Amino acid sequence: WIMNTSLCFLTCHLEARENNVRKRNKNALQIINNLQWGKQLRGSHNDVHFPNDFQLTNRYHHIFWFGDLNYRIDLPFDVVVDVVKAKDFKKLKDSDQLTIERNHGRVLYGFLEPGI
Repeated sequence: WIMNTSLCFLTCHLEARENNVRKRNKNALQIINNLQWGKQLRGSHNDVHFPNDFQLTNRYHHIFWFGDLNYRIDLPFDVVVDVVKAKDFKKLKDSDQLTIERNHGRVLYGFLEPGI
């Protein structure tokens, strides 16, 4: 907590390889759904599942997600070099797998990424 604001710093390594976008999305969703804190109530026969209040995205005001997320730029290498030389960062962002997946609501929905 900093000045009544809860913070979470999370790091991970998502599925590698250029074509594994769906697997990366699944990895991130598994982290969100399975990383939970709080008391777990135990029943006589089965464990009682955590209520939604204990899920990662409901526990903190801000979550900083770091790591090797492995999302790529969907452009050929020589095109990327030319785009960087031209400082056309919008074209890079528009071809970024993570940006595309977030914009379609398939991963890290509601998370914000700072500009370049």
